[in-house]
Amino acid sequence: MNTKWASKGSGFTIVELLIVIIVIAILAAITIVAYNGIQDRAQSTTIQSDLTNAKDKLMLYKIDNPQYPMTAADLANVGIQLTRSSYDTTGNNFYYCINKTTGEFAIGSRTALKKTAYIISSTGGLQSVVGVGADQVCQAVGLTGYTDTNGFSSVGYGFGVGWSTWVK
Repeated sequence: MNTKWASKGSGFTIVELLIVIIVIAILAAITIVAYNGIQDRAQSTTIQSDLTNAKDKLMLYKIDNPQYPMTAADLANVGIQLTRSSYDTTGNNFYYCINKTTGEFAIGSRTALKKTAYIISSTGGLQSVVGVGADQVCQAVGLTGYTDTNGFSSVGYGFGVGWSTWVK
């Protein structure tokens, strides 16, 4: 028996091992990209649901009261519940704004990955927007911004402060 050929045929060459490692790395990269897309879609769906539920609760609040909430104390009585892990907490987020003159409200928020933001109003449906802030939410109800004297606005999540007491 020729031992020269027997020892050469056993095991893998460096080139074969490198090819396997490269294939595994490519599959891992594809999986990570797919996971991030799924995660963002899940956060977007959660926020859409939360905003729709918040709008419904605010509409029910108005049935029992003469108007939509005009103070943080009034908002606390609404019972807005959020899936907090889906929201961006690197800055202010989850805005509520009401136009005291027209009585219309709007709510807006952005996902934790900051890729998607939404605004919903008392008179309209859910809208996807590029970024969201207090000014954009208040402008959705005809105000010049969150400092407009004809409006009231409140932040559900304040950077450095945490979640407001009116958010459950």
